[in-house]
Amino acid sequence: PKQKAIRETITPEQIRQCRAECGAASYEARLIINSSRLEKGKQIELQIQAIARLKRQGRGVYMVLVGDGLEKSTLQQLSRDLDVEDRLRFIGACYEEEKLGLLFCAADLCVVPGPVGLIAMHSLVYGTPLLTCENTRGKHGPEIETIVEGKTGRYFRDGEVEDLVAKIEQMLYPVPCKEKMSAACREVIDKYYTPQYQEKIIIQALNSVLPPEKQIPYVL
Repeated sequence: PKQKAIRETITPEQIRQCRAECGAASYEARLIINSSRLEKGKQIELQIQAIARLKRQGRGVYMVLVGDGLEKSTLQQLSRDLDVEDRLRFIGACYEEEKLGLLFCAADLCVVPGPVGLIAMHSLVYGTPLLTCENTRGKHGPEIETIVEGKTGRYFRDGEVEDLVAKIEQMLYPVPCKEKMSAACREVIDKYYTPQYQEKIIIQALNSVLPPEKQIPYVL
């Protein structure tokens, strides 16, 4: 409920200003976001490599990275080595929902090359589709069920930078897929991931094993 309330107060002017602060001020620029602990296993280096390839292809893709961790200096050095320091914003850990909400709303796409957990809920509630790797190794959390191919996000082949680049490009050009996917992203969270809906699911599960006279009434 808090995230939904924040989402509804964010203005187009705030979004424009946020995008400009992240380097994506021009009409042709695209902004992606990831919120993650900066540690090995998150595969954030793939994301930086993808940004570098897109830059060489003439694409104005910028990335804001929310989070902190032991790999921060290594990832910052990689961005310098690949000449994309101007395309990345390392903003550190952030626990202010208002600021996080604005960043997700301002982004065209959320890209998580490694394991997906609660970030799926965070991104979708703000209407931002998510791109992540296929769950071939069972690395994702249960939240991955919210990412429906072509509806609320997409998948790339795990560990393959070329496919990650291709999927990012497909989702951002000629126009960001957020325009078509945003409503479905918000709907899946607003409809199925509320306390009221979860309460109903729990009651249904209990009623399935209780005798008729002891079943718990609930509102559909």
